[in-house]
Amino acid sequence: MFPVGDSHAEPRRLPPGYYADNVLAVCAVVDRRYGDVLTESERELIDELRRLDEAARRLWVRLVSRRGPLFRRDRLSYPEVGDIDRALARLVEAGFVDEGASAPIEERLAVLRVPELRALARTCLIDPAVTARRKTEWMTTLRDHVDDAALRAALDRISTVVRPLRLAELEVLRLLFFGDLDHDWSAFVVSELGIVRYETVALDRASRFFSDRRAIDDMLALYRFRHRLATTDDLDQIVAMARQAATAEWHAVARPRLERTVVRVARGLERHGRCDDALALYDAATTPPARERRARLLADRGRLADAIALCHEIVEAPRDESEAVFAPRFLHRLRRARGERMPPPPRRRRPRRTLRIERAPVGLKEAAGLKEAAPIEELVLEALGGQGFFAENFLWRAIFGLAFWDIVFAPVAGAFQHPFQVGPFDLGAHFRPPREAAITQRLTELKGEDDLRPRLLSVWRDKHGIANPFVGWRSWEPIALACSRLTGRQVAWVCDRLSRDPRRYSRGFPDLFLFDTASPGFRLLEVKGPNDQLRPEQGAWIDHLNAGGLPTEIVDVRWSG
Repeated sequence: MFPVGDSHAEPRRLPPGYYADNVLAVCAVVDRRYGDVLTESERELIDELRRLDEAARRLWVRLVSRRGPLFRRDRLSYPEVGDIDRALARLVEAGFVDEGASAPIEERLAVLRVPELRALARTCLIDPAVTARRKTEWMTTLRDHVDDAALRAALDRISTVVRPLRLAELEVLRLLFFGDLDHDWSAFVVSELGIVRYETVALDRASRFFSDRRAIDDMLALYRFRHRLATTDDLDQIVAMARQAATAEWHAVARPRLERTVVRVARGLERHGRCDDALALYDAATTPPARERRARLLADRGRLADAIALCHEIVEAPRDESEAVFAPRFLHRLRRARGERMPPPPRRRRPRRTLRIERAPVGLKEAAGLKEAAPIEELVLEALGGQGFFAENFLWRAIFGLAFWDIVFAPVAGAFQHPFQVGPFDLGAHFRPPREAAITQRLTELKGEDDLRPRLLSVWRDKHGIANPFVGWRSWEPIALACSRLTGRQVAWVCDRLSRDPRRYSRGFPDLFLFDTASPGFRLLEVKGPNDQLRPEQGAWIDHLNAGGLPTEIVDVRWSG
């Protein structure tokens, strides 16, 4: 368990060597949760890090935390380490660093400054007429004009370098602790300084993210694949790598992330006119919107029969709401394009009205960009009497986060990997199934409550300031005002849908919460300016809210005068 500190505590000063202590903490957690799937070299790293003396351990962690891979000895200065040479000798003896003698010549040259590179060129008797401005140009000049052995000898005379080792093993420990390689050690600092506080979640072997060694190796392979994609501009090479990755067997942990990467590559290929290559990648992926993009490409290329067959497949078994909305509409268009006589699709009628208001005059400050003009939502609220507030996504997300706090942070297998998570990993369409019983019970409780304010206020006070993916700690007042008009059944109606895909359904809520004298005591307004269009997620929420007895309408603003 990782305790949460006092919400009112002042930011603390970090003790000397805190970074090395953090790495030891990572080792302890990884050893406890993943000791059975570590390789021999990874276990040795943990054991030998613990045996290193404090100074050597601090120096090694400093080196692996910096951008390398080589470091000049004359630039290493860490007061908390003490005698650098002694610590280096201990690290060399234990196999944690070497002198980088076999490092590529480019890495040896990279540690020099431009004046040093220029002086080295003159020392190596390069023609004075050969000049360069940038560091990379001097490095290229030296590689092209000086024998490799002579250049290495000259570099040895200028400076001694050190190279930290065991980086691959440390990368595995970081992956196992954080669950990905996108986090770094700064997460410890943010927490230890009191900048961000995190909820306490039990981290044990039963709830770990990686179930076996293959899951770990496949995730590492995925990051290597992404790195290769990011470091090449050759489209043919990108296509070949993506096709090979998309058709390979991947562990269930890595496959969804791999498919999201493949779909991004395919979208990029579309923009470059490589539609056949994009089609092949979409065909190998199952994650939405792969099938939607494939259907659109097939139609664009005149393959209507194939596109229609794919749309029928999607209609019969949509993989998410976006597919369920897309397929019937696109199928209708395709059948009409093929010449079939089709009735026009039914148009969904949504409550809508036009509001003519006077545009706020732009003063000198606004014209100079020194002050923003009033947002259109603010003008609408004022025109309607000002009895309400701007709610949009903040209000509903906060209500859900408070009402389902314990469920969001429940120790579901694979949901939490480290103590610095704002929320669980599975905040998508997979969120509800492992929590179905708890969510159903909570929805039943909410439906039976006339006033939700005591329940939500209790959580607000107990958890205030702790990071939550749904709750922004702005003000309790709008939540209390809204809940003074909302019934528990109405809140349960909203939360029921939101819980089915929290990441997708957290967007598109109406802009304004407006108090009303007519039943049920409020209205929700989606404000649209003269050039604004209703987005699909907004339309979906308007339909759902009205179906649940939460009156919602679209307000089309037109400027008067």
